[in-house]
Amino acid sequence: MNPINPSTTFALHRRWQHHRMHIRCGLSPHQAWRIAAYLQLGDQLADRGHACPLQLQLRMLQTLLSTATDAQLPLVWRQCCLHAAHAPLDWLREVLGVHDPLALQAVECACERARRQLPHMSD
Repeated sequence: MNPINPSTTFALHRRWQHHRMHIRCGLSPHQAWRIAAYLQLGDQLADRGHACPLQLQLRMLQTLLSTATDAQLPLVWRQCCLHAAHAPLDWLREVLGVHDPLALQAVECACERARRQLPHMSD
């Protein structure tokens, strides 16, 4: 097993936070790749033991749903965020479905509320 370098993990966390800010504020709505990078960095942080995987997934889902429901942001960006929310939601379904079905129900209700706030996405 490779030792965890604290400076590398700190830099990773800063990049994750940077992407989070760009996503949540809609600073780069033409850069949808930031969403995938944000999710990937979160997974790397969890893999390195930097933070609780459950908390990271909840935070990423909350960020994406908050962005998706922010009427001040471009609709296309909001739709991208809602679409990307499936990744942390799928992870949470796997974990919470077994250990905390009531928490999963609350998470799924939040996702459904976000979906209802946006115009229908074309398939």
